[in-house]
Amino acid sequence: MDSRKKAQKAQEPRIFAPFAPSCGQFESVTKSSHSKVVAALPRCVLFLAFSLFTLCAAARPALLQTLDGRTFNGDVQFTNGAFTVDTTNAVPLTNLLRLSFGGDLNPSSSARGGGNGLLGFYFANTNLSGDPWVRLDENINFDWGLDEPVPELPKDQFSVIWTGELEVPAAGGYTCSFIAEDGGRLLLDGKVVAEGWHRQPGEGVTGSALTLHAGQRVPLRFEYVHSSGPARAQLFWQGPNTARSPIPKDRLHARSALTNHTATLGTSTSGLLATYYQKPDFTGPSWTRIDPSVDFDWSSIDPLPGYVRGNFSVRWSGQFLADNTEVYTFYVLADEPARLWIDGKLLLAIGGDNFFFERRESTALVGGERHDIRLETASKGGNAVAKLAWSSPSTPKAPVPVTHLFPSRPTPTRDPLIDLSDKTPPGVLLRNGTFIAGTVESATDNSVRLGGLLKGTPVSTVNIARILFQPLAKKLEERIRPGRAGLLLSQGDFIDAEFRGVDGSQVRAGSVLFGMRTYDAKKDVLAAILRQPAPGSSDCEVRLKDGSVLYASAITGEADALLVREPTLGPIKVPSSELTFVARRQ
Repeated sequence: MDSRKKAQKAQEPRIFAPFAPSCGQFESVTKSSHSKVVAALPRCVLFLAFSLFTLCAAARPALLQTLDGRTFNGDVQFTNGAFTVDTTNAVPLTNLLRLSFGGDLNPSSSARGGGNGLLGFYFANTNLSGDPWVRLDENINFDWGLDEPVPELPKDQFSVIWTGELEVPAAGGYTCSFIAEDGGRLLLDGKVVAEGWHRQPGEGVTGSALTLHAGQRVPLRFEYVHSSGPARAQLFWQGPNTARSPIPKDRLHARSALTNHTATLGTSTSGLLATYYQKPDFTGPSWTRIDPSVDFDWSSIDPLPGYVRGNFSVRWSGQFLADNTEVYTFYVLADEPARLWIDGKLLLAIGGDNFFFERRESTALVGGERHDIRLETASKGGNAVAKLAWSSPSTPKAPVPVTHLFPSRPTPTRDPLIDLSDKTPPGVLLRNGTFIAGTVESATDNSVRLGGLLKGTPVSTVNIARILFQPLAKKLEERIRPGRAGLLLSQGDFIDAEFRGVDGSQVRAGSVLFGMRTYDAKKDVLAAILRQPAPGSSDCEVRLKDGSVLYASAITGEADALLVREPTLGPIKVPSSELTFVARRQ
């Protein structure tokens, strides 16, 4: 390498920068100006640099607490060692206690509500009337774009009514707002609090503030109408200890407020959502409830009061959990027309001329993941039988258990603040409890290299407790055996083995029983377990959008980034745009 290349390389920015050794304190640092270099840059480069800086430092809704006891709720951005709230209130790092972008100030809190979402009535018109497709939505945070909102409904010219109750976590003033293209109306306790029609893309509507009591439940109704083009419907709230964010599932209780479309749901979060219609073509008055399974014989009884067993239809929808990665066979028994969809694809269909005829079809599923399911049947004078069962190489034939059925599905969203509560993304869990998200690019028995935050920086396996190759569901994480090293396989099995590295996409591991073997990291292996984690004490906690959780001894500020001192890895530069939560422990 010649002298010019050496000099150029020496001036390149590094992720791991020199760090002030001030344990347990937030400090503010600034870089020296580079006016001569800036002056020499072309105007287009300056514009690009300014645009990138503006993007990184863009304000986001957040909740902020200071050491001197103040709380701010508004749009927050970080520049030059201070967080600025609503462009007016500057809070230096030295006075920051907690900061949460778009959520709770205590993300680990167990003080959650018992809600199950909202009932959504989807109409194939813009009149908010007719025969609805009924769905249990965990919240209203949809960005459908040009996709259809539910199967068999048009992409344009549709409308939705969501109904339920809003449960308030703390006493104080609350403000709700929404984004609805093309328009919407929000009613709380029967009163219109926000309304806006013919909205421009991304244009929000903010309602009037309400003073509510802790634990109070307020009837909620949100009406949405879409004419054409990209469709989007999002409902937010803001209040004590809550930054402006989508109203979460646990604070919403599904109820029906429509006269001809009633519901009895309770608080169950297991089973499938069942909507019964008084006519065999999914029209007329309806009644929605949660069925723990599909195992019915209505030969001598009516399915519901007012619903005649020879003249009705029913749709079950939701999700189910597959324990293992293998081929599952589904069995549907019906003497009337019936259709079964798995993950949006029609798996089997039964005609109406068979007497108690059982059909079966098979499909490959991924273990530890929830899959969409929908089953429909109609009775036009027959014996009205509907039964659903499954089997697999590891599962004897039986009705799908209620513990594996869910009446709703997580709301698909393009919001960058991804909900990672159900799965842990790929990455490494350090012995001290820090988790770094990132795809494993290569590994030996001595070190691991990740993409993402630590791209290009090796992490010693001495400091690693677990290596995650695929997203890991919480249910499968429970199968990791404490105190034992090995591999957690995709089908849920745990094998004792010693991790030896990764060649391409092949994980190498050795054991006394099997010797040296290789496994496909993308298909066969969820995680490699090196040792038991032993989290210690830390002064600071930092969470990122990608799912990383850093436990630090100190944090300092630099322009629009934080320098996080992680005891094992040293200083890590985190762009402020990637932050979701920052806290200092007192």
